[in-house]
Amino acid sequence: MVKILGNSRDETVRLIHDGKVSIAVVGLGYVGLPLATLFALEGARVFGCEVDPKTVEMVNAGKSRIVEHDVSWLIDAGARTLKNTCPNCGVQLFEHRQEVFCPSCGKLATLDAYGVRLQPRHSEIYKSLMSKQVSFQSLLEKVVSAGKLTATTDTTSAVAESDAILIAVGTPLGEEHIPDKSAIIAASRAIAQGLEKNDLIVLKSTVLPGTTEGVVKPILEEGSGLKCGEDFGLAHMPERIKEGFALYEFKTIPRIVGGVDERSAEAAASLFSVFPAPIHIVGSPSISETAKLFENTYRDTNIALANELAIICERIGVDVMDAIRAANTDPKTHLLTPGLVGGYCLPKDPYFLVSEALRKGYTPSLIQDARRVNEGMPDHAVDLVIEVFGRLGVKIGGSKIALLGLSFKGDSGDLRNSGAIPVAKKLVGLEAEVWAHDPLASFEELERELPDLVFSRDLEKTLSGSRCVVITADHSEYRSLEPNVLADEMSLPGGVVDCRQIFNPKHFTDPRLLYRGLGHPFYP
Repeated sequence: MVKILGNSRDETVRLIHDGKVSIAVVGLGYVGLPLATLFALEGARVFGCEVDPKTVEMVNAGKSRIVEHDVSWLIDAGARTLKNTCPNCGVQLFEHRQEVFCPSCGKLATLDAYGVRLQPRHSEIYKSLMSKQVSFQSLLEKVVSAGKLTATTDTTSAVAESDAILIAVGTPLGEEHIPDKSAIIAASRAIAQGLEKNDLIVLKSTVLPGTTEGVVKPILEEGSGLKCGEDFGLAHMPERIKEGFALYEFKTIPRIVGGVDERSAEAAASLFSVFPAPIHIVGSPSISETAKLFENTYRDTNIALANELAIICERIGVDVMDAIRAANTDPKTHLLTPGLVGGYCLPKDPYFLVSEALRKGYTPSLIQDARRVNEGMPDHAVDLVIEVFGRLGVKIGGSKIALLGLSFKGDSGDLRNSGAIPVAKKLVGLEAEVWAHDPLASFEELERELPDLVFSRDLEKTLSGSRCVVITADHSEYRSLEPNVLADEMSLPGGVVDCRQIFNPKHFTDPRLLYRGLGHPFYP
C-alpha cells in the first residue's frame, strides 16, 4: 500500500509506472472498464468491481461487449493532433496526408481565420480508421492475462487492497425524471467497509450538485469511522469521453476536478497525471458536478435548436446543412448537426438540473423544451417516412422498409436510449415489414422486445426489395452507399429517409428514388 495523498504529481506517476499503486474501479461500464484497462496498461494493479457476476466473468476472461476504436496507428504513422476541435463533436482534430479531419465523426475540416468549418465530405483516412475496430479487446486481454486487472463482485475486499478508489457507477433517471442515487449509495457503503487511512476516493459519475459532499462523504465517514479530509481524500472528477473513443480521449480531453479540500483535489489530479490530458482544479465538488451537467445540457439544447431549425427548413424548402455551414462561418455561431438524440448521457443529464431547479421552486422551461424537441424526433422521422410513401403513392402496410442502424450513434453497439428503436416500433405498428440492420449492436434483447422486426447483419439482404431505406445511425459502413447502389437493390419507385445526414441529397438525381432527409426538401 502506498500513500497518494500529499505526493507530487511526478511521484504519483512514477509509483504507478513502477507497479506500486493499486486502484479499485467500482462500476465496469462504458467509463469504468476502459479506465480500468488504461490504468492497468500504465502499470497500476487494478481491481474492477461490478455487481453483475456475468460482467465479472466476461472481464476475467478478457472479453467485453464495449466497442472502442484505436487511433494510435495514425499517430505512429505521423499524424499530428491539432489544438483545434471539431465543432460538432468537440474532439481534437487530426492532420494527416494533407487532410484535416475529426477522428470521431470523420468529417473533413477547413481551418481559417474564423476557426473550424466542417465539410460535407468524409475523410478517406477516417474510413481506414474505422476499419481498424480495435483494439480495446486486445488491450483488455493483455492486462487480464498479465494479472494487472482482475474483476470481482467483492467491492469491500478490493477497496481494502487499494490505494485509490474510482466510482464509475451509473446514475439513471427514476420515475418522473428524478435521478436515482441508489447505485452511488450502494457503492459508497461497500467502499466504506474497506476504507483505510490515506486512501483517495474519486467520484467519476455524473451526479446532482452536492452529491459528493452531501451523499458520498457522510456514508464513507459513518461506515469507516474515518474523517474525510483528515484521514482520506475525496474528490469529484467527471468524465467527458465520447463513447467509442475512450482510449484516445482519456489521454487528450481536459479534465476538471473539485476536491473536498485542496489536498484531495491535488491527489486526484496527481493520479490522473499518468495520462497527458490537462487537468484543471476547481473550487469544490459542487462546481465540477454542476459544470458536467452544463456541458451535456448545452449540447442537448444546441441539438434541439438544430432539430427545430431542420423542421423549419423542411417547410420552407431550404437545405438545413447548407444553412448551418453558412451560419457557422460566423465565429459567434456554433450550431451542431440535427438528428436523433440518444445514448446514456444527453437524454438524462439535463433532467438532473431540471429536478433540482423544480425542487428549489424554479421551472427551467428552455431545458425542458429542448428535451421535448429531441424526444419528439423519432415521431418526426416516422412522419418523414409517411410523407415519402404518400409521394410514392404506395401503402406502408405490407411494404418492406430497411432500417439501417439500431445503436444510438455510429460505429458503436450501444442501444441505450437509441432513437432508432421507437422508429422501428412505430413502423412495425404501421404494419410495414421492417428489416433492421446493424453491424455492431447486439440483437438478443431486441429480438424479445420486437419479435415482429427482422434483424440482419447482411446489408445487401436488408436492402434487397425494400421500398424505403431509413438511416437511423451513421455507421461508417453506410457512408459508402451511393444512390445508384440503393436503386439497384430496392423496389422502385422507392424512397430514402436520412435521419443522420449520411448522404449528399444533391446526388439523388434518379426520379424513381426520392430522398427526404431531416432538414432537407425532397430530391430530386
